[in-house]
Amino acid sequence: MYSSAPSAVTVEPVVTPHQRRAFLLFPWRIYKGESRWVPPIVSERAARLDRRQNPLFQYGEAAPFVAVRDGRVAGTIAVAVDRHANQLSGEQVAIFGFFECMDDGAVAQALFDRAVAWARARGLATLRG
Repeated sequence: MYSSAPSAVTVEPVVTPHQRRAFLLFPWRIYKGESRWVPPIVSERAARLDRRQNPLFQYGEAAPFVAVRDGRVAGTIAVAVDRHANQLSGEQVAIFGFFECMDDGAVAQALFDRAVAWARARGLATLRG
């Protein structure tokens, strides 16, 4: 008997060069063939995650993640905290971006669950994107 149930989704931190490349280039998989899509500039995407180029890392931290299903990247998200902005606003906020996802609710849920867990582990009460 054949089961068409999808495999489990895992969400992994981006730590290897291979994961980083997959994270940065993932939108091309989703939007390939979309006539209205304007691709981002890869070097600009990379710079936003680079500790040497993004001033956020002077006051905060960020973590990119990839969701994997069946051995392939199925979604991405990055979550960050800007402690300087939080101090000025009096809030405890994490921010997210780089959210891209296949048309798959389980993948989206897994990515947001991971972002929320990351924020909570740092004592942050709100997630904004």
